[in-house]
Amino acid sequence: MGSRLRIAQRWSAAAALLAALAAWASATADGSGPAAQTPPQVRVDTTQHDFGKSDVGVGGQHAFVFHNTGQSPLVLTRGKSTCGCCTCVCTVRLPETTVPPGAAAAVTLEWQSKLFVGSFRQTATILTNDPDRPDVTLSVTGRFTGPVGVVPSQVSCGSLRVGQATTWAVHLYNYTPEAFDITSCEWSDPRTAECFSVDWEPLTAAQLREEGEARGGYLVRIAVRPGLPVGAFQQGLALKTTSRSVPRIDVPVQGTVVSDLSIAGQGWNAQAGVLTMGDIPRETGADWPLLVMVRGPHAKDIRLQLLRCTPDSLSVEMEPTQFIAAKELSLTRLKVRVRPGSPPSPHWGNERGEPGHISIQTLPPVLPQVDIRVRFAVVE
Repeated sequence: MGSRLRIAQRWSAAAALLAALAAWASATADGSGPAAQTPPQVRVDTTQHDFGKSDVGVGGQHAFVFHNTGQSPLVLTRGKSTCGCCTCVCTVRLPETTVPPGAAAAVTLEWQSKLFVGSFRQTATILTNDPDRPDVTLSVTGRFTGPVGVVPSQVSCGSLRVGQATTWAVHLYNYTPEAFDITSCEWSDPRTAECFSVDWEPLTAAQLREEGEARGGYLVRIAVRPGLPVGAFQQGLALKTTSRSVPRIDVPVQGTVVSDLSIAGQGWNAQAGVLTMGDIPRETGADWPLLVMVRGPHAKDIRLQLLRCTPDSLSVEMEPTQFIAAKELSLTRLKVRVRPGSPPSPHWGNERGEPGHISIQTLPPVLPQVDIRVRFAVVE
């Protein structure tokens, strides 16, 4: 319901903007409007607001006043906003109607901080139908403080290749008079916990000076080891402390493990490992091209071997592998074939028949085996 309302509001604002522009253009182009009429003119009292210091977890808001000093209605719509998802959630509230000539209206920015200590800045662009000032950029700045600061507030590892290890440093700052120690830690997902390790040590005097208000803290090193499966991962580190006010500090860890081997082609969903071919006529069958790419130091020597292909109506043909030395890239073209004359049968998965299954391994077997589920149906 909320998303529908937001979409309706956007359409309404867009329609109002187009109508106002059309009316102004018509009046000025054909002379039917008053000779002295001018387009809307926007004036903003101030485009910047500094809220000073705020405790972590505390939100706030500020209203920026937009004046229309022209002689046509002023239309305000949302533009782009900077993303503060890791530090603070910020939303924009616009006036519900256009701003008449000579009137003023408020554009309100609201923010709600997360577990982040440090300087903060977020911007939002407001689009207008003032031809001399088509957009206005608003900014909110300040500093979040709290008993403990975590910088960065979450570890985003990005894309890691299979077998790649990496280490991230997180600074914990203590702003309270009470000194505390880290006593233990635990991982939220025990299935992949062995692929992560952590150690910590007190921050040096020089490191504390970088965060002038902190009275103590720790340098926490989070290591990601080889062994994570291909795909997105989300892990959570919980640090137990002796602090009475902050007995537990949580640090999310996330990223994606990507293989040196990838597949491209119509109907291929890499996240799900599924090839969707759709309905295949029994009489003609179908040939479906896929491209298998291997990157990195193994690419020159890699060859592909078909391990499994089911059901019997499905087959796979492989062309000779081509190696592009300049890009450390090998290419192997596959042709997934549904044989003509195959008996009608569904292979969609769940209760609609078992999907097809293709398994491919590399020679030598230095990369993970590739499993492809094939969703199709042979129809009359």
